Amino acid sequence: MYGKFFKVRVKPKELTAFIKFVEWDIRVAREREPGTLRFDLYQDPADENTFFVYEAYRDKKAFEDHQNNPPYQEWKSRVEPEMFSDHPEDLLDGSDSVCSFGRCQ
Repeated sequence: MYGKFFKVRVKPKELTAFIKFVEWDIRVAREREPGTLRFDLYQDPADENTFFVYEAYRDKKAFEDHQNNPPYQEWKSRVEPEMFSDHPEDLLDGSDSVCSFGRCQ
């Protein structure tokens, strides 16, 4: 399994638009990306404008497939430059899992 985990800070005026975008991104992943295993958005309880995003893929190839779909392209061209207060902070910038639910090496 291949995963990514990062933190983003959204501009307050973009909060609703950001959540709607991620909902669309998740729908596309569910419908078109059989290698996407998880795609979760968590809102920081201490700051409503800060979010944590966790993505898990079958393998790195599945993540590369995700990058070819329209939501990822829009993320790079519009969401990142227009909706965020600063650059996303990678907490885990793509790594193979050592152990996951039901599967350990």
